Amino acid sequence: MFLDPTNNDPKFRMDENDRKEMEDKRVSPDFVDTPPPNFYKLTKVVFPLSLILNFLLLDRLLFSKITTVDDFLNMTDARYAYTSILLTLVTSILLGLVLSRILVSKNRNRSSLIWFQLLLAGGLFFLSIGCPVCGSPVFAALEIQEGLSIFPLAGLELKLLSALLLWSSLKTISRSSTEAPSEQVADLITLPSMVGEGSFTQKIKAGLLPSAIIIALLALPLLPPHWKIDFSNAQTNSASTSSVSVTDEEISRLIEQVIPTDGYEVAVAYGDLGPQLHNAGAIDYDRFVERYDAGGSPLTELQKEILTGSMDENIVISRDNAHFLLNFFWALGLTNQNPILEQGPMMEYSEGDIGRFASTGGWTLGQKDPTELYSSTTIIQLSPEQQSLVEKVASVVFRPCCNNPTIFPDCNHGMAMLGLLELLAANGLTEDQMLETAKYFNAFWFPQQSLEVATYFQTTKGLSFSEVDAELGVGPQIFSGSGFQGVHAWLGENGLLEEAPNQGGSCGV
Repeated sequence: MFLDPTNNDPKFRMDENDRKEMEDKRVSPDFVDTPPPNFYKLTKVVFPLSLILNFLLLDRLLFSKITTVDDFLNMTDARYAYTSILLTLVTSILLGLVLSRILVSKNRNRSSLIWFQLLLAGGLFFLSIGCPVCGSPVFAALEIQEGLSIFPLAGLELKLLSALLLWSSLKTISRSSTEAPSEQVADLITLPSMVGEGSFTQKIKAGLLPSAIIIALLALPLLPPHWKIDFSNAQTNSASTSSVSVTDEEISRLIEQVIPTDGYEVAVAYGDLGPQLHNAGAIDYDRFVERYDAGGSPLTELQKEILTGSMDENIVISRDNAHFLLNFFWALGLTNQNPILEQGPMMEYSEGDIGRFASTGGWTLGQKDPTELYSSTTIIQLSPEQQSLVEKVASVVFRPCCNNPTIFPDCNHGMAMLGLLELLAANGLTEDQMLETAKYFNAFWFPQQSLEVATYFQTTKGLSFSEVDAELGVGPQIFSGSGFQGVHAWLGENGLLEEAPNQGGSCGV
């Protein structure tokens, strides 16, 4: 005979409290460990979508900045490149698994700690996007010019911490429902989701890992330079590596050579470039002023006049106005109609989206969308001979943030240099004069790299910066991303790295 506990016999009747206690024991307060039948089906959808999203972001924010994967691999140490790719894969996989478990969980009482971990992991991942040579777009937006180089492992540690948080979240939501809260907090690495329940000690333990990661994020940039690893793909120059030294007086003299206090004057006037750029929609005067007010370096009356009036004075780049001129000529290079923009590498590598580059999508100081401004207005009219000269010089003027010449102006420095070269050619400057001007504008826009180049030539060739051949000084052998890293490596091995005054400008406005 079988007993039916549902009959009316008082011996088998279960009161409401007993029933509630049984339900509490049977159901975990946070997540149900056993996935529902559709878990694996949804995993197959969420998981690949997560991978696709992560790699789209990686392509958009990293490779679009350097243009090609080959450049990324050539400019960075193999250890960095492949570790970065591996950590991105791991992070993508963990993110897909965590999101899948959350989406299909029967119990919707999800812990706020899990969401905090996910947000923190995502933030760390976004901060880590970039490269140790050309910088991070997120740090550029925050006007931190050092970019990922402020961290000992150039951002790899951020991806590692992101993966650790996601692993912690995955372990937490996969905990057995029968496991006691005290057992859940025993393993601090798994960080159980115990924000709303448990003792005060358990809550403290639950927040240890996120707190430790936030502290590490703040502390890592403060480590001394000798803790940091240079992941640039630098080839040691064949010059002698015997012990050499440079005195403080010589360094001061080199700085004065590279970025002279009185600036560098070009035999070309501004004319009415400012009003023309404003009329074309390339410059929004109010935004321009607000940008420099917010940065703590308000525009001078002269700079405001350059934007609004006709100027007969020659252009002089100095330590004070280098960043202003970088943005001014960026607007000119972006807007002026030119075959280099319409038929050159920008179109070839745009894949139908011209706004994907830092030099186009990054321009935010105009009245129009940058894709609408792109090669839209004839501001500087060039003859066929002048156009040919611009193309020739632009093909040999490089920048140390990447391996691309000015004829491929995919970042703000390249676009600004293109605008400058167009102006120089239109005013009759020769090829040698254009190269010399490019050398000094590069020096003010990249003071640290230019000081290192000057130090290299001074110690190996006995040449002052003014004596360095302009085409060599701006060319791929010395001033491209990979070429400069060879110079940087040689100086590092010989203890000759010095810091220049910082007024150049990041990859943002």
